[in-house]
Amino acid sequence: PSQEHPFGSYKQALSPGHLALHQDASMFAKRSNPNQDRRVPRVNALLCIGDLKDNTTGHLEIWGADPETGQPNELVASVAPRKNRLLLFDTIDNIHGMPWPLRGDESRRHLQWYFHAVGEPGTPGPLAETVHFDRPRAGWPAGRRPP
Repeated sequence: PSQEHPFGSYKQALSPGHLALHQDASMFAKRSNPNQDRRVPRVNALLCIGDLKDNTTGHLEIWGADPETGQPNELVASVAPRKNRLLLFDTIDNIHGMPWPLRGDESRRHLQWYFHAVGEPGTPGPLAETVHFDRPRAGWPAGRRPP
């Protein structure tokens, strides 16, 4: 697990919170310290610790990218948060988030861990930093149109 949060971290989104679609950083920048951390985030683990009364809000969405632009263009999966649901997904080439605001008085809560592979710092890789995207204009699931 991450050295910064070896026991995971608690995350909570309150209404009308959301998490923009994004790709996580998948390599560490080169630093002058030869003893630096050489781990590269590879797997994101989310353990939901609460249910939502409204089952149409708070979903983790995973999107496919347009091969030419890299922008999100197709909803691949929409996963509702359910108590004790464990979600594992690769952080490489993965656009994900909770792009729609929570409705009502809902609160989405989960524990999160990153798991790593060992790599050379500064080695060319998919992403050196987290990249955020605007909400896609196409591929919105039925009933989930923006306000």
